[in-house]
Amino acid sequence: MSCCDINSCYEFFSDDVCDTLISEWGCTVIRLPVTVRSLDNGYIYFPEYYYEEVCEYADALIAHGVYVIINWYNYFDGDPNEYADEAEDFFDRISRSGTS
Repeated sequence: MSCCDINSCYEFFSDDVCDTLISEWGCTVIRLPVTVRSLDNGYIYFPEYYYEEVCEYADALIAHGVYVIINWYNYFDGDPNEYADEAEDFFDRISRSGTS
């Protein structure tokens, strides 16, 4: 399952949704895209907020036995290297957290 980015669909993530995706839809892998930057939102503007959000969502899915793919989703700027330092920091933090 690939969901909309957490910046736009934060209300999507709940235990009820996790249960539905797993028990009714049979999902075993879910992609969590983190939008790097949009017009006035995204990880670049609110890094701590979105880091905590993705950790919370990923941890909830992992607790339900789902494999989680965290996607650094930079579609707005067209330059995949523009936020390379921020991406490296983000994934370094994710890899050291309980979320993996």
